[in-house]
Amino acid sequence: MIGTRIIGTRRAVVLVLCAALLLVAVATGVVVASRVVAHNGAVEQARTELREQAGSTVAAVFTVHSATWQTDRARARSLVAGDFAEGFAAQLGRAPDGGVTAVEWRPGDVAVSNAQTDSGTVLMTATVTTTRTDAAPVTEKRTVSASFAEIDGRWLVTGVEVLA
Repeated sequence: MIGTRIIGTRRAVVLVLCAALLLVAVATGVVVASRVVAHNGAVEQARTELREQAGSTVAAVFTVHSATWQTDRARARSLVAGDFAEGFAAQLGRAPDGGVTAVEWRPGDVAVSNAQTDSGTVLMTATVTTTRTDAAPVTEKRTVSASFAEIDGRWLVTGVEVLA
């Protein structure tokens, strides 16, 4: 029985080619799946960071005290970016309006409505207390949508819209 062929040469070549194609398809699937998993992990990390940082960041941008307004505004300028930073620059360069001694934002609930690896949007609530020299403090509840971009490892505000 020496020299007896079990399968023909053509059939063997076809089987080897099919096995090679199957191996390439499986390897491609593994690479694509691992990239998707890595991307999803990065998006989830961004979501977690936004949930943890967005409220205090927005509060720091809008909180100002007349006694420390220059320091407050300098900190706020370091937390904004893009068109929002340019459009809001005038507000971030001056003291509170006459008679206002403090505007204090206290963040409430934060929900991430959209997240990518380097940007995101949150919906959040805040309690805003405005203190004046000539009147009792006024406290309001605000709901805002805030957009962020991650720049140099920091989440910076790129837009804010007061919804209520």
